Amino acid sequence: MNLNIKLLLFAICIGFITNTYAQEETETVEQGNDITQDDHYAMFKIGYYNPIAFGDNFANEALEQKGGVEFSFLANLFDTPFLIGLQYNYFHSNVTNQQLVGTYDDSEIHSFGPLLGYQLLFTKTWRATIASGVGITHYQNRASNEHFNDTATTLWVIPTVSYHFNKTLGVYFSGSYRRDFMNVQTPAQLDSFFKSANYVSFSLGLHILI
Repeated sequence: MNLNIKLLLFAICIGFITNTYAQEETETVEQGNDITQDDHYAMFKIGYYNPIAFGDNFANEALEQKGGVEFSFLANLFDTPFLIGLQYNYFHSNVTNQQLVGTYDDSEIHSFGPLLGYQLLFTKTWRATIASGVGITHYQNRASNEHFNDTATTLWVIPTVSYHFNKTLGVYFSGSYRRDFMNVQTPAQLDSFFKSANYVSFSLGLHILI
């Protein structure tokens, strides 16, 4: 009798484990389908943007970067994880060494351009993308009695990780590399100092799906 009871309990346990595993498999497939459907939504980012210049160039040696804002839009290209969109960011720099760059006080830097990217999805809550693009940048330089502009061609590489509270709203963190190729005329011996600026940036903000 005891043996029959043990066999019955063993059979019940096996049945329970098998049923639980089957339910988990079904849930995993359903979650995977939900995530696949989410791939077809557009994504917006809006947040705080903090660039840091580095290297032997005017932005690092003579300017001090202040935080700004960024906005980007990405959408899936047809039914693929490839992304296409637009990027805008703004930040402010104060001149710390006029002997190197001339007699102006500060600069407002605006950048805008297209992006191409690729989306990776880990779970229903965690997402990751990487995007790159080429855009145009305006350095709006200001002194007490004059204003003048410099322009640049900007290259971005932007990896982003986001956490979503639901299918619409989340938060993101991004670290990126950018290089500004300046459209300025300088003596040949100063080209390496004034012709380009390198930045790494960190940003944090809202990630919205539609």
